[in-house]
Amino acid sequence: MSGIAHHAGASVGSLYQFFPSKENIGLALLLRYMDEISEQLEQCKANLPNTPKELARRLVSIILDYVERRPVWAILSEVPALMPHRHAIDRLSEIIGTLLSSYAPSIKARELSAVSMAASLMIRATIQGIRLVDPRERTALRREMQRALGCYLEERLGIAGRRASETR
Repeated sequence: MSGIAHHAGASVGSLYQFFPSKENIGLALLLRYMDEISEQLEQCKANLPNTPKELARRLVSIILDYVERRPVWAILSEVPALMPHRHAIDRLSEIIGTLLSSYAPSIKARELSAVSMAASLMIRATIQGIRLVDPRERTALRREMQRALGCYLEERLGIAGRRASETR
């Protein structure tokens, strides 16, 4: 609790004035951090890479760079008491789906939903993995996860996978 208060720039007592439990505090922080990361991902739309592989590299970099700046986010996103809310998972999947739809505009919504959910789960695995590996191995893990996600997206969205606007 003191760690959360420190990161929030508040005292432990003041946190309890606004939040009845640790879980409520954690959820509020998780949702705030999710808003921040969502804004970064939304900005990615303005300068979307040409291929799904390039998008995968950028997604993994955006997320892992964010985790470096806000390590508490990675921890909170794995807390079992916060997982039933699923808001963070669904929101990440939805944003990724919006980005992916630019590469395969004719893909059925149900299929796109499954692909974006799988991609978001791969990103979550990357977040957890980066916390678990030795710091000297993080660069290699980042590169491998970018490669894995890129190959998956290329396979699922088609080898061409160019943005629809690029082919016109």
